Amino acid sequence: MYDPVGGDLFEEALHCTAWLGRLLIVGFASGRIQPSRPTCRCSYKRYDLRACASTSGATEPGTPASRTTRTCWPAYEQGKLRLELSASYRLEQAVEAMSAIEERKTVGKQVFILE
Repeated sequence: MYDPVGGDLFEEALHCTAWLGRLLIVGFASGRIQPSRPTCRCSYKRYDLRACASTSGATEPGTPASRTTRTCWPAYEQGKLRLELSASYRLEQAVEAMSAIEERKTVGKQVFILE
């Protein structure tokens, strides 16, 4: 399970994580994430909670993130990898974009077009 939002959606992600699964927390777009009673679920469902910053170590030599960046970026530039783009929005559509994530209508990335 992947949670880039935090807040109330983090609580939902806790409920959705499978037995022996892993919940990866990569950001807090909602502005908050806090310990709560449902976090004890990870002990009886025996799953991992992992957290990282999305840019953590990407440019630090020798880190797994930098090796991934060094390997994947050329493949992306050569067209061997592509991003799965779910939707693009103008900045004034930010509420609509966040609603789409909350309502699980997205697959892949959403991007904002700045004009």
